[in-house]
Amino acid sequence: MKVPSILPRTLRPRLVSPLSLGGALCLVLWVATLRFRQNYVLASLDRAVVSDGSGPLVLAAMELVLLNALRATFLYQGWFFLGAALDRKGGRGLPSLLLPLTAIPLCYVVPLLLGGGLRLHFGTSAVLGVVSVALVHRLTRGLRGWGNRTVVLALLVFSFQWLDVAPSLTRWGFGQGELSLAVKGIGVLMADGELLDGVGLGGFALAFLGALGTVQILVGQILQARQFQRLRTQDRKLELLRREAERNWVFRELQHLVHDLRRPLTTILGLADVLLSSLPGHREELTRMIRAGEGMDRMIGEILRDDALSRTSAGEVLDLALSQVSPLPWRARVRERIDPEAEAAPVRANRVRLSRALVNLLDNAARAGEAAEAGGEVELTCSLESRNESPGVVFAVKDRGPGWRETRPGESGFGSTGMGLAFVRETARRHEGLLEFRDRPGGGCEVRLWLPRAEEEGEA
Repeated sequence: MKVPSILPRTLRPRLVSPLSLGGALCLVLWVATLRFRQNYVLASLDRAVVSDGSGPLVLAAMELVLLNALRATFLYQGWFFLGAALDRKGGRGLPSLLLPLTAIPLCYVVPLLLGGGLRLHFGTSAVLGVVSVALVHRLTRGLRGWGNRTVVLALLVFSFQWLDVAPSLTRWGFGQGELSLAVKGIGVLMADGELLDGVGLGGFALAFLGALGTVQILVGQILQARQFQRLRTQDRKLELLRREAERNWVFRELQHLVHDLRRPLTTILGLADVLLSSLPGHREELTRMIRAGEGMDRMIGEILRDDALSRTSAGEVLDLALSQVSPLPWRARVRERIDPEAEAAPVRANRVRLSRALVNLLDNAARAGEAAEAGGEVELTCSLESRNESPGVVFAVKDRGPGWRETRPGESGFGSTGMGLAFVRETARRHEGLLEFRDRPGGGCEVRLWLPRAEEEGEA
């Protein structure tokens, strides 16, 4: 019997991510450092008292700083790792800060629960460490990877730990743990309080300056990366503008060419009308010629004006689209499932542009099948469907490719620029239709283009 998980499905992958595992490891190491024996610090203090020398005292202070810095680094880094792992924005959202700022102070209670006589003090240095690390975390959130940020964190923690061994700062909440007070107390009794102040403040200054230098380098890398990204974005936009200008030029030239075709077509229709009255024996052939010319004239009008909509049937649009793909190599893979009622349904459409939209969808579906090495067939369906109590017709194109993925102009989608999809969207908008994308069960994508049914002739 399968036991249902109480965790949200979107949370489970993040709990086993490298960040969460790294955070858990850091916290385990922090707990391990709490068990470290501190005899070497106490031994250095004993030597300082017996020899009445400053060297062992400074050594004891350095050993204490290193131990506390090691503990704090594991603690802080562990919770920042876990916060970033649970954050949906990958460490850039609010949870990545709230969890460490809440959990780190609470962890100072853990040694009391573990026993062993160890008492950690969440003093001013710990507060400064958490706040500064949180600030650096926000400043470097645009930087990939955690290695550099971990170095900065360790340097900051190390710098603030030096303040705990300065006796003059004790009244400000620095170094009020048992071992820190012991080191400073012995230093004062030996008249070496000023020496410990110098060691603590000097060590803080050097470590803090090193941390600031590292932060400056990291922020510079982030700014450089962002500038490079902006330049790449501008280059893409310029390239898109150039392509758009070329397309507009080609489209204008085609419009001029198509417009020029109207003049000889008008002459042909005029002569055919004259022949129809003078050659009654060829009425049928001339009537067919005139109808074909008038159909070509309507197509020219639809090409020249994208808002030129006329009453037609869904079947006529399908026939025009399939005639355009008939010479293409993947035409044999297109399977048609057309509802006879939907095929005869009237729609108001620009047949040329609507058929081109269907051709784009069929071409994308064929490319998707080739990209997925499915070589799969493409299914074209036409059916009746109502939307919001409005009757309509749905043209659906289905494939067995990798599924739906968004493409934008200028980005490759199965070897194309993505402009075809933009054209389909614009065509659907101008026809007051709806365009939908769905992932198919078992793999693949289904694109559905819904158009409202035209009113019957005579309806108000």
